[in-house]
Amino acid sequence: MPDEAQQMTDVEAAKLAVGLEKDGYELYTNAAKRAKDKGVRYLFEQLAHAEEKHREKFEGIEQRLLVLDEVPYWNDEEVTDYIRSIVDPGIFPDMTAPFDDIREVLLYALKVEQLSVLFYGGVAEHAIHESAREVFGEIREEEKKHVVRVMRAWRKLGSGKED
Repeated sequence: MPDEAQQMTDVEAAKLAVGLEKDGYELYTNAAKRAKDKGVRYLFEQLAHAEEKHREKFEGIEQRLLVLDEVPYWNDEEVTDYIRSIVDPGIFPDMTAPFDDIREVLLYALKVEQLSVLFYGGVAEHAIHESAREVFGEIREEEKKHVVRVMRAWRKLGSGKED
């Protein structure tokens, strides 16, 4: 049996998700301020708003789980390592990185959204509590839509640059 400090719980997954959503909000808020294209600015504003809503949902599930008498650990060490690897600071993009143009921000946002889909999907599949599975699954589906919207915005800007 692995050390409990190395194991994952639904509460820990929710805490990680709260952090991701806070970082996403900062990324999109800052990007919206820099975007000159009205459509791209609007997209970033909408994504920032969505990240705030996601954060609130994850905080809610975290609080609901914390009041339970028992928060069991996940049984699969390999799954735990996989889930943690997705949000590892060495793998997950640094959301405070500077960018030369808005297309770079969009590509970066695309990576972040894709990793979020993987993370939330993995948690939805392996969470112990039904309420956690539902919230993570719901947010995963919303993040998939973000992937499509960001990709479309990136394609729309074409090869031109926006400072």
